[in-house]
Amino acid sequence: MRVFPCRSLLFFALSSAVFLAGCGEIYDDTKGWAPRFLTEIKKSAKESPPPDETAIQPTEPAQEEIKVTALEPATGVPSSDKIKADAKTAKPPVQKTATKQPAAPATSSKGTYAIHLASNKSKESAQKEWTELKNAFPQETKGLSFQTKQVEVTGKGTFYRVLGAPFTSREAASTVCEELKRKKQYCAVIKI
Repeated sequence: MRVFPCRSLLFFALSSAVFLAGCGEIYDDTKGWAPRFLTEIKKSAKESPPPDETAIQPTEPAQEEIKVTALEPATGVPSSDKIKADAKTAKPPVQKTATKQPAAPATSSKGTYAIHLASNKSKESAQKEWTELKNAFPQETKGLSFQTKQVEVTGKGTFYRVLGAPFTSREAASTVCEELKRKKQYCAVIKI
């Protein structure tokens, strides 16, 4: 009795041929399935009714209504006078690199502009966000005080804007905003 050394290979080839014999309708190596598929798509497209004109009309984007309320004084935040006094007594940090630092913002207690840095769902989270921003960007927020502005966004609820204020001019606020944007921090100048 002669034994074939590749009996398992022969078994595999025969079983594959039997198994794949029924797949001729799905895929055929010599003809491919793509031409039949495209023909079926074209045929169904010709048989479908024309689109409804109302489905083609563009719609206008929904306008969100924002109601703005008055500024509320921050609680638990030191006044700008205390910050300035602390800054005079504190030693400046030693810088390891020679990078150009932005000038301190032109602020006064009677400024009419602020920088909007974030929006939060609660006053507490807005306060926490301000603290994190002060730590992350000490040079840019130097001399600024924290303020919140409550806004109502239709369909989304109440938000509390995190503001750094005050600035005496839009240009001074824009200068700080541009520096923050270079560091990938959202910032927008607003009039208060």
